[in-house]
Amino acid sequence: MKALIGQKGIMAQLYDERGVVVPATEVKVGECVVVGKRTQELNGYEALQIGFGAVSKRKSKKSLLGFYKKAGVPPARSLQEILVDKIADYHVGQKLGVDVFALGDRVHVTGITRGRGFTGGMKRWGWHGGPASHGSMFSRRIGSLGSGTTPGRPLKGRTGAGH
Repeated sequence: MKALIGQKGIMAQLYDERGVVVPATEVKVGECVVVGKRTQELNGYEALQIGFGAVSKRKSKKSLLGFYKKAGVPPARSLQEILVDKIADYHVGQKLGVDVFALGDRVHVTGITRGRGFTGGMKRWGWHGGPASHGSMFSRRIGSLGSGTTPGRPLKGRTGAGH
């Protein structure tokens, strides 16, 4: 399996052969460095430990600094394990770039959402809110959550503002 670590960039528009606009997301893929290997004999599976993004030694954890120093590579911002078929094709310190993919390869992308903290219902769930003009003072509030007297509480699973 071929894999890399990247960072989401900007959204863009591309045009296909018929002139139809296709939405596209730019993924910034720097050079990923092989930091370590997981072997069948020692760990029970074969995988590569790949580091992505440079980070200063001051911002890296002390335990990880020793790990990177032993591998002979600079500290990375992100460290991930990726399962591979043949681990013998890779060595520690090898740099992996976008050249592992060929033109026309289908790519499966997974990501992690940035947290949103204490947000209101409009940002968290896409609620529409009330009128924003004529002094209504109801523009970003939630409105009603459910019935009044029976059962007298929001039902389980009801979306709401929060953390």
